[in-house]
Amino acid sequence: MSMKINRIFVLGLCLMAMSMGLAIENLPKIEIEGKTYYYYDVKKDDSLYGIAKQFGWDMQTIIAANPNSSTNLKKGQRIYYPIADQMQSEKTVTKEQSLDEVSHKVKHGETVYSISMMYGLKPEDIYELNPSSRYGIKAGEQLVVQKAVTISNDSDDVSNVYYTVQSEDSLLGVAESYDTSVEDILRLNPGLSENSFNEGDIVKLQPNSDKNETEVRNIEKRQVEHFEPYQINKGDTWTSISQQFNITTEELKEANDGIVELKKGRYLSIPVYEIVVSEEKYVVEDPREQTIEGRQELYDEIHNVVELEEQNQSVDLGVVLTVADNKNREAEFLRGLLIAVDDLKEKDYKINLHVYDATSTETPIDSILNKAEVGEFDMLITTYEKNFPKNVADFGQDKNIDIINVFDVKCNLFNTHSNFVQLLPPTSYFNDAVFNYVKENKADCKYVFVGKNNPKDTDALDNMIKEYLKINDIDYVEVEHIEQLEALKFVDDTEYLICPQLTKKSDIDMFLSMMSNIYETNDRLKFSVLARPNWIVYADQFKDKYNLFNTYIPSRFYFEPTDYNAEEFIKKFAEKYGEQPVNSNPNYAALGYDVVRFFIESENYNNGDSNNGFINYNALQTDFHLSRMSNWSGFLNQCVYLINYTPSETVEKITLN
Repeated sequence: MSMKINRIFVLGLCLMAMSMGLAIENLPKIEIEGKTYYYYDVKKDDSLYGIAKQFGWDMQTIIAANPNSSTNLKKGQRIYYPIADQMQSEKTVTKEQSLDEVSHKVKHGETVYSISMMYGLKPEDIYELNPSSRYGIKAGEQLVVQKAVTISNDSDDVSNVYYTVQSEDSLLGVAESYDTSVEDILRLNPGLSENSFNEGDIVKLQPNSDKNETEVRNIEKRQVEHFEPYQINKGDTWTSISQQFNITTEELKEANDGIVELKKGRYLSIPVYEIVVSEEKYVVEDPREQTIEGRQELYDEIHNVVELEEQNQSVDLGVVLTVADNKNREAEFLRGLLIAVDDLKEKDYKINLHVYDATSTETPIDSILNKAEVGEFDMLITTYEKNFPKNVADFGQDKNIDIINVFDVKCNLFNTHSNFVQLLPPTSYFNDAVFNYVKENKADCKYVFVGKNNPKDTDALDNMIKEYLKINDIDYVEVEHIEQLEALKFVDDTEYLICPQLTKKSDIDMFLSMMSNIYETNDRLKFSVLARPNWIVYADQFKDKYNLFNTYIPSRFYFEPTDYNAEEFIKKFAEKYGEQPVNSNPNYAALGYDVVRFFIESENYNNGDSNNGFINYNALQTDFHLSRMSNWSGFLNQCVYLINYTPSETVEKITLN
């Protein structure tokens, strides 16, 4: 009897091994009513579960294709499995997302170049999308910066694209629609918050970026390694057999699907399990994105916003000087800066000041940035006059440090670096502000241009005015030489705006003398003069004549020594250094003072988050009207002055922005 049982046991093992060794690709196929199936002929002791496991088939698909398979399987019974369904289950369904055309509304002072930088384009890209822009752009004009695009989620491309916020949009909704995260959107758009997510805003996106937010986990899975036959004995139950082999009753029944009654002598398939450890990638979803409070927490993390435990926070301030160009300038700037630090410390500010000379051969800028303490600064003030190093701006972006560019007016890095502060408006913004004032307030004047100007200099204020006059068919007069002014026939019922294209002191003196001669012949003549910015340097010498001719001097600075705050500053300066600040334009000492006072007090005011605004600061010389040019750009100070020397012998500071 034992010999018979052993033979049956071995035979069962052999049959099972043969059936498990059959690969799916070796299964025959058949077409029924236009649909292709695999088919398998049931062997003795086969179960539906075992067949499914053997070929990696879906149980529900098997049952749907073989309605009688849920009952007892019989030897020789044919099981069908649809190939199309199998292939469909393995197919990745591609989701496509559409992004509409995006247009940028041109702001005052923007150029094709600055706009192209903002959107990661080249000027030629702007010209191609907007052919008329080759001939100039105007404030209020809409420029196409992105054509409509379609993106599929099976792409690995996570490059930047742009999206115009619609009225029904929410921050979370846009993130989900484009397979990105709220956190990614906030990081790409530092000027954006949930409260400032408004219709018409343009936001930078990286569609499909969410699929890269994964982590690898070691997963333990209990799976069937093989089956062993078991011959049912008298008195066996599902429970007793499952307990004997340390499996659950459900696992035993699943392995023997279709067997209802346990009959002595019949064989069951006993699943033998093993623990398999595998690495699996999981999408990391931050649950905070689903709530308003959670999204605010994400915002605070990104912007390093913390509630202050005391009234004034500690500030780590770095200053990079470039003294090679002008030692006097740098020394004065630093002196004024140190007075500001002293004043703030008296107000219980804790300031850790670090000063570096970037022109030293021993400490070039790269070595300064590599110092451990620099990476922990709250802000870094730089005094490059030209050719601002991009790696400094990159460093600020990477370390979330505010980089304050004090002098370089040609720098456009504020368009691309969210932590960059452009203190002085570039020439295009500067001239545009003055031009708009002239256009709105001097429209009835007769224009007279004196001296030569380069017509190819598209940034020149005089050229902007001339172009405006030509377009509007307004006559104007040009004289190449100062002496030719005397030949002009001025009449006393006309107001004249004289635009001298003169920068040399000797030429300015000659021009003012000539104007005085003309005025002496007829003191009823009405003149205004739109001067060049450097005329402010000679104000002490020519002030009377400036007043006489109602002179306007465009400027980024204005320091009035008789102002109360200026007098107090000069007094402190003399007490600390034993001498007066150097008389210059700008007043570099006053500039150093203003910059430190404004930015450190603003840092305290907004808890380190510049999106919360800045303090209202009564500046000695330079006001601060800071704003982001886009949700992802840095800050530009758009403050421009016209210093008006009036016929009533007063000096007025007209703020244009």
